[in-house]
Amino acid sequence: MTLRGRKIFLGGGRVPKGGDVEDDTERRFSIYKPQYLLEGGRPVITDAPDEISYEDTFEITLDGIYLIDSICLMKPGAVTHGNNMDQRYIELNFTQGGSLNEYVVETPDAYKAPPGYYMLFVLKDKTLSTSGDWKIPSVAKFVKLSDQL
Repeated sequence: MTLRGRKIFLGGGRVPKGGDVEDDTERRFSIYKPQYLLEGGRPVITDAPDEISYEDTFEITLDGIYLIDSICLMKPGAVTHGNNMDQRYIELNFTQGGSLNEYVVETPDAYKAPPGYYMLFVLKDKTLSTSGDWKIPSVAKFVKLSDQL
């Protein structure tokens, strides 16, 4: 759960050797504040397709004009037994579109990215952060990468 866009609330879990259901409930929680969320405003993807296909291009529009460091796809995790064998980060090639807040993005091939759902992120350049140390990611936009469009 995100609190005011600046914190991440984590809770739950299990207490080792807890016994019955009542006793093995985790009652602690953590609030995590990623530093990049405190470094300035996040770009917002205002327009992007819901589905993209391999070795093609698509256009995205942002809520403003930013110096962009990178655009990427990130596969959501699929954790089982403490291992996450499915998550991946794929940086995409992009060029400026018809206006300063539009970009034409190239999709990956099937060898880099299996079909499925991905989170699309735009990362602002470090120089736009308050300290100059952090790339600031957009809010994710879910897209489906498909071999049939």
